[in-house]
Amino acid sequence: MLTVIEKIVFVLLALGSLYYGGSKFYAVYRTIARGKPDTRLDNLSERVRRAIWIVLTQRSVFNARPIVSFFHALIFYGFVFYFLVNFVDVIEGFFGIHARGGAWNGFNLLADLLTASVLIGIVGMVIRRLAVRPKDFEFPANVPVQPEVRAGIFRDSSIVAGFIIFHVGSRAPQWWQKRASSSCPNSPQAPHWRASTRRRRLLASSAVNMPVGTAIIA
Repeated sequence: MLTVIEKIVFVLLALGSLYYGGSKFYAVYRTIARGKPDTRLDNLSERVRRAIWIVLTQRSVFNARPIVSFFHALIFYGFVFYFLVNFVDVIEGFFGIHARGGAWNGFNLLADLLTASVLIGIVGMVIRRLAVRPKDFEFPANVPVQPEVRAGIFRDSSIVAGFIIFHVGSRAPQWWQKRASSSCPNSPQAPHWRASTRRRRLLASSAVNMPVGTAIIA
């Protein structure tokens, strides 16, 4: 469980991230709102149901580029589940609940598998963008693009990739520590390993989750 000071730091970082990210999203919303007014509330329930179905099935993505979409799906489904993983981390950090043993074994196994899938997916995407560099990453010759925009695409991609590898990869030491502690359950270092790893993930993710997510639209 986090100490009192760490809880305060976490809350402050989380609030700062929400404010920073929210202000960027609001700026984008105001930009879009300057366009032609359009009523989007008709048949709302059907719109919401269809949007959720398309997003969860990734149907539109798979129809376009099957191989690339496979790596994208590894990242997407892993991060969908990571909403729950991060929530459990917060509960453990603030209330001292231990998500281990019993029914938690299935949860942790799924989290470990999806952690691996996210890492495989992001490595594949990084190789594609930095090494393969396919033609669909290039702008048409008749499209004027300012140099800072080109540089910004590479910068933002690197930031997002680095954050994903850091945030999700932080679970890997925890996985090895759990295995080590299970083989030596009486070791006095086992609880410390688990607590220190979760503490790093909580504090770091609260500081960078929202800013990194909004770097693309800033």
